[in-house]
Amino acid sequence: MTDTTKFSVDGFADLNKNLLDLGPRLGTTVLRRAGRSAMAPVEDAMRRGAKKDSGDLQDSIGMSSSSSKGRSADRIARISVGPIKKTSGRGEDKRSLNNLNQKAIAQEYGNAKQSAQPFIRPALENNAQRVINSLIDEFAKELTKSD
Repeated sequence: MTDTTKFSVDGFADLNKNLLDLGPRLGTTVLRRAGRSAMAPVEDAMRRGAKKDSGDLQDSIGMSSSSSKGRSADRIARISVGPIKKTSGRGEDKRSLNNLNQKAIAQEYGNAKQSAQPFIRPALENNAQRVINSLIDEFAKELTKSD
């Protein structure tokens, strides 16, 4: 059984028009800046929810943003939050990003040795409205700056 959360947001057509009116470079910059600011609470919640065994998983939680640069016609930018940073590890037990991703998957969904202790999905679900409100505020600030 899959547990999904659905929500809808109106006004993206107007937002898209305003971003396009800024031009591709500035529109992408505005979108990335606003998205990073809006997703900061999700990043914090995810870091707090990650198991603290060695600390490597918590240390690997980060955020990145990128523009599509022609890779996708329907996406201007992407904001990623999760285990995206390699850590130096503790002592001789250095962890690669792949090992940290496996650790995150095991904690989120469980496996034969451990029960699920989700921290990724709840971080987004518990902050969804906050993210939307922050996006609205950040876009308003950015769009008024460029007028």
